[in-house]
Formats: sequence, C-alpha cells, structure tokens
Amino acid sequence: MQGRRRVGLDGGAGLAVVIDPVYRDGGGAAGENKAGRLPGALLSSATPMTADASYDRCSRLAREHYENFPVGWLVGRELRPHVHAIYAFARVADDLADEGYDLGSPDGQPLAQESARLEALERYEAEFDAALAGRELDPGWAWIFRPLARTIGKLNLPPVLFRDLLSAFKQDVVKRRYETFAEVLDYCRRSANPIGRLVLAVHGYRQEELDGYSDEICTGLQLANFWQDVSVDLKK
Repeated sequence: MQGRRRVGLDGGAGLAVVIDPVYRDGGGAAGENKAGRLPGALLSSATPMTADASYDRCSRLAREHYENFPVGWLVGRELRPHVHAIYAFARVADDLADEGYDLGSPDGQPLAQESARLEALERYEAEFDAALAGRELDPGWAWIFRPLARTIGKLNLPPVLFRDLLSAFKQDVVKRRYETFAEVLDYCRRSANPIGRLVLAVHGYRQEELDGYSDEICTGLQLANFWQDVSVDLKK
C-alpha cells in the first residue's frame, strides 16, 4: 500500500496521528481531504449516530477509502450494509496496524512505534468485546461497533472470525519475516480466509465444503497481494 497515512491513538506513545483523528474524532471540516484519501465529511463523529447513520458511514468508508471495497456494492441491497460494516471493522483495524511506516518523524524514528500500534489494536478489540456484550461504547468508535454488533447478532456470524482478523493485524505489527511457507499460510488463514467465510455467512451459506473453496480463493488473493506489495513491505 502506497501513500500511507500517519497513525494515531489518543494517549498512544509517540503516535503522530491521523488514524484516530481521522477515524474517531472528525479529521477536519466537511469536504476536507486528508492526503487525498478520506473526505472529512465521512469522518465527523461529534454527535451520536443512529444505527442507520452508522451503517451509512461504513458504506461511505467502503466507497471513499483509497483501498475501497467494490465487491461490497455487488451484493444485494438488503445485505450491503452488513458487508460494509464488516469492511469498516477490518479496514480500520488494518490501517491501525499498517499505515504510516513511510512518513518518519523529524528525528528519523517511525511515527508509530510497535507498542503504540499494539495498544491501539488492544483497545479496538476491547471495543469489539464491549459491543458483543452490549456494554457502553467509546463514542468515537461506536459508528463501527454498533452496526457491526447488530450485523453479527442478526446474521448469527461467528465472532471467532473477527478475532482471527485482529490476531493477524497484531501479527502485522511485530512479525517481519516468515521462515516457512506454513507460517505464511497460517497468517493467510487469519488475515484473508475469515473475510470469505463471513461473506458466505452473510448470504446464509454455512457448508464446510464452500468454506474450503473460499479459503483457497482468499489465500490465493492474499498471496498475490504479498507479491504485489513486496517493494513497499521491504521498506518497513
């Protein structure tokens, strides 16, 4: 991924900040564009959102993020908000793990240290747990986790698939090299395969055979993404 934004978390150690201000607290006036990526109108969370408005914001992220998700617009209209809620959850978590490595700081240090990225992801997972338990949510993250919890409950989606994704995002922060192909496949099992299984589950398909086919497709796509991004990832 090129043109990575700086990443931030309030209270995070040394984070120079655009993910939390961008994703949580507004990121600028309506219509402002952060590094050509996300219009500020998408980002404002100054007032509580209704469930429908939260789904709409997830859909706008799927449309306007520079790594958008066109597949989400190919599903039926009734299911589209659910797919976009899943996308928003994964997109923001992935950005917390990955973004900002190419910017640097005046002293030459990374803008977001590993410990701060992991702290951000731990807080993010805590919000996921709170949403599933029906507890009060951080207002800055509620636009993701309120609709996501509704989607999980309504469609009976397995929470373990979301936890697998978070596990892979945390691994992105700390692991730079893989000794064996088996390690790579285990990463794909958690970073890519859950998305295919979730899309199947959203559509009501729960057959083990279909999950297996989906896993093979998603792993293949993840490997292709690795090869595509080699020149960028080697700099991290």
